[in-house]
Amino acid sequence: MRLLAVLLLCVWVSWDSARAGTATYSNQVGTFFAFKNMSEVGGTNVPPGLQEPRLFTSPYDTIKFSPSTFVVVENNGSSLKASTNSSTLTLTLESVASQALQELQISVSGSYGFTFYQSSPDGIANVGLSLGLDLTYGANTMGGFVVPITQDVTTKTWFGFKTFTASDLSTIFSQPSLQVQQLVITATPSVTAEAQWANARSQISYLDFTVIPIPEPSSLHLLVGGILLGLLRRGKKQKNH
Repeated sequence: MRLLAVLLLCVWVSWDSARAGTATYSNQVGTFFAFKNMSEVGGTNVPPGLQEPRLFTSPYDTIKFSPSTFVVVENNGSSLKASTNSSTLTLTLESVASQALQELQISVSGSYGFTFYQSSPDGIANVGLSLGLDLTYGANTMGGFVVPITQDVTTKTWFGFKTFTASDLSTIFSQPSLQVQQLVITATPSVTAEAQWANARSQISYLDFTVIPIPEPSSLHLLVGGILLGLLRRGKKQKNH
């Protein structure tokens, strides 16, 4: 009897997880940073909408998700209907070359559309896209960050972009000399649509995370040395003339 109960519980948990949508993605190692422990939970798409990410290493390490996360509302009625599709993506940034993070760039893009039924002049259609962020360094988690989203009514597209510099992170975590080599990001992409006597849809097209490392001291010395050498040569040429 106890075994039967355990089996039923396992079946329920598996069904509930599949219904919610869950996925785990393989680690991706870039030139300076690795993207690890990537997983997505939630969303009405099964499997979840972000799909397997792609890694780019030029000019900086970027993990790119090409989502199929979308929401559609078709309502040929007088009552306003609404729908939301959101999920929670977690990933860990980890230095592979002992270099600290200089800048973290997060960008999101999407599209939307709506049509009104000709039979009703009082149609309503509203759409939305949002991206919330939490950052975890060590045992400290700071949340409530929001990527500002711009809506282009001409092309019916969304675009959002947010940057965290090394200085920003040191302020966020109240550590003036903080050199971040590992950071956990929790992102919550979400699309919404509502309609009355209309159709409305909203979709996320891509979600990118780019990490720019702090240049190594040797690279800075070479750069400064090259500039000084160029100035000295220029000075000598002007003197000879």
